[in-house]
Amino acid sequence: MRQKFRVVPLAELYSYAGDESEKGVCAITLDDGLKDQFGNAAPILKKYGVPATFFVITSTLGGELPPAHKIHILASRFSYKNLADRFDAFLYSSHPEYYKKYQIPHDQRIVPTLRLRDEVIVANFKEIMGVIPYKLRDEFFRYMFQAARLSEIEVCQDLFMSHGEIENIIKDGFGVASHSHLHYSFETMENSALENDIKTSRQFLSGEF
Repeated sequence: MRQKFRVVPLAELYSYAGDESEKGVCAITLDDGLKDQFGNAAPILKKYGVPATFFVITSTLGGELPPAHKIHILASRFSYKNLADRFDAFLYSSHPEYYKKYQIPHDQRIVPTLRLRDEVIVANFKEIMGVIPYKLRDEFFRYMFQAARLSEIEVCQDLFMSHGEIENIIKDGFGVASHSHLHYSFETMENSALENDIKTSRQFLSGEF
């Protein structure tokens, strides 16, 4: 990378925006605050003296898994067809008022232009998980984590950096910034909820680190 680019800290990169005289300047960022970034990426970057910024999902420090990661974890235990069938059965038995609206189709894409690399059932399951009410989605995730005998806190600790590990990368000179608090899709959030999420994440980081 250094043969073609000059790698600078993210904060410094902002100063070059719109400056056409500066060519080949870039910054490295890593999303989510995953534990393997601490164990694999950070040591290599430190060895070669390359600056980087780690964007942390702050709710993970309290043991709360983001929805997208819950889906990935469940998909490693169950097929997407099984997840879709279980969700339909969950709706039918526990929330019949939502059954017709959110039942997951198996043979036709809900949104024909999105997630085209995913199989139909995979795309539709992800789509429904992104649009159903948060409380309904969280209740289904709790039900499935119990079915899989998974502890959300333990999974979170296995996947994401701890408070101490984040402190270590800061001591090593890396930047740490907000990747939101709950990691919900901003497109589905109301403005007030979005503003509160960003504010919560920034306050958490400034208070802890």
